[in-house]
Amino acid sequence: MNKISLSKLPRTDTVIEIAPYVLLAIWFGLKCLQLQSPYQIFSDAHISHQLSKGWLEGRPLLYDTYYGFHGRIHNYFFILLLGPVTWLVGIYGLFLVYILLTAYLFHRLWKANADWGNRKSVWLSLILYGLGPLAYLIFIDVFGWHPEQYFFPLMGLSALYLAQRKYVKAALCLFLVALVKETSPVLICGLLLFASITSDVLNKKELTLKAVLFSKRNLTIGVLCAGAFLVGILWLSYLNPYGSRLSQALTHLWVADSTTLFFFTVRYLIGASVLFVVLFLPFIPLLKPLPGSKWMAGFLCFYFLVMCIAFFVESLHYFPGFDGGLPYPTRVGSVLSVFFGCYIFLLLRAGSPEHPFTLYPSLWSTILQLTFSSVLVFHSWPFIETRKDLEKSLSHLLSGLQGDMYGDPDRQLLQKFAARLPRGSEVVAPDRYLSIFHKFYGSLPGRSEHRLEQPVLYVCESDTLSPGYIPCPVGEPQYQMYEGKNICIWIDKRWKNQFEKLVE
Repeated sequence: MNKISLSKLPRTDTVIEIAPYVLLAIWFGLKCLQLQSPYQIFSDAHISHQLSKGWLEGRPLLYDTYYGFHGRIHNYFFILLLGPVTWLVGIYGLFLVYILLTAYLFHRLWKANADWGNRKSVWLSLILYGLGPLAYLIFIDVFGWHPEQYFFPLMGLSALYLAQRKYVKAALCLFLVALVKETSPVLICGLLLFASITSDVLNKKELTLKAVLFSKRNLTIGVLCAGAFLVGILWLSYLNPYGSRLSQALTHLWVADSTTLFFFTVRYLIGASVLFVVLFLPFIPLLKPLPGSKWMAGFLCFYFLVMCIAFFVESLHYFPGFDGGLPYPTRVGSVLSVFFGCYIFLLLRAGSPEHPFTLYPSLWSTILQLTFSSVLVFHSWPFIETRKDLEKSLSHLLSGLQGDMYGDPDRQLLQKFAARLPRGSEVVAPDRYLSIFHKFYGSLPGRSEHRLEQPVLYVCESDTLSPGYIPCPVGEPQYQMYEGKNICIWIDKRWKNQFEKLVE
C-alpha cells in the first residue's frame, strides 16, 4: 500500500485561502439546481432576468411580463448593467456576476489581511460573517433572485476601498450601490457615518453626542443621503399612478386591525432582536480593546434600529402577510450588507498584527444563525424533495446541465422546444416549467395584460384544463395544439415547421 507524502498535501494556509472560492462555487452549483427544480417558485428571478436584458432586445427599459413597467415600482438601474452577461448566458448570468463580485471582494480582503499576525482567525471570521448560513439563505432566495442581492459585494468593496483610502474606487463602488435600488441611500448613509465616527475615534478625538450629531461631515452625509432617498421616492410616486410602495404601505398602516398589527409588530421585533445579536457578535473582539468603542457600538445599535423601522414600514405593503417583512431575503440581506461593510472598515482601520483577536464570537454567531434560521430568513432549506431527485439533480449538474434532471418526458420535450425558439420570444407556462425558458420572456397563464407580443408557445397542464378551454386569445387561429404526457402545448403556426419533428 502506497503511503501518501505529507509534503504533497495542501498546506493549511492554502486550504483556508481558497475556502471562500470553493464555497462560492458550491453556492453557484446549488443555485443552478434550484433554478431547475420544479418545486421552487422562481418568478422574481425571471423578472430580474427580463429587466436586465430587455433593453438589448428592443423592449422598454425596466419592463417585464409580470408587472409591466417595473421602473414605476423600483429604481433598479444597476441590473441594466448586467444585460450583456444575461443576454449571452441567460438567467445564470445573474448568479455568476454575484459570485464573481463576491470572489473579488474576498480576494482583496485576503491581500489586505496580509500583515495580521493571527491572519487565519481573522480570515475565518470574515468567511463565517460574509459566507455563513445567513448569507447562504439570502443568496439562495426562495423567491428566485432580486437586484438587491448585489448590495452585499458592492457594499463590501466600498468599505474596503474606504478603509484603504482609495477614494476614487470607493466613490465608484458607492455609485454602483446607489444604482441598485431606491433604498440604496439608507445603506450608503449607514456605512459612511460609521466610517466617519470610527475615524474620529481612532484619531483620538474627544467625542460628545453633540459633536457626533452636528459635525459638518456627519451632517453632510446625512443630508445628502436623505435628499437622495427622498428624490428617489418622489420620482417613483410621480411615475406610479397608484403612488409609491411607501404611500401604499402607510395606507395599510392607517386601516390595519390593531390586534393583527400588534402581533405583527411583536413577531417583527423578536426576529429583529435575534438578527442584531447575530450581526453584532463578530464586532466584539474588534471593539473591546479600543478606547471610545462605545460610540461605534452605539451607532451600530442606533442604525440597526433605523433600518428596522424603514423595513418595517416597507413590509406593511404586504400586511398582514409577514414574510414580506424583515425575514424577506432582500431586506435581511440589506442589513447584512451594511453590517458586513462596517465590519470590514473597522477590521482594516483598527486592526493590527498584535490585536487580541478571537474567533469565538463569530462561531457563536454562526451557531445562532443555524439555530434561528427560520426566524432570520424566510427560506426553504431543501429544494429537492426526495433522495432520488437529489441523485438525479447532482448527475444533471455534473453532466453540464444538459437534459432534464427529473426524467420528466414533458420537461424534456419543452427543453427541445426552448432550444429552437427565436431570441426574444414570449412564452406562457406554469411556474414549474418556466425555468426551462429562462432565456426568453416567460409569463404565467391568465396574466396577459403585460405581454408585448403574441407568445410563440402556450403550455398548460392537462389536469387544469376544463373542456373546451383554450388559453390563447379568442380569434387567434394561428395556434396549433399538441399534447404531451401531462401537458398541452399551443404552438404559433409561424414557427410550426421548427417544432413538428419534436411532437411527431
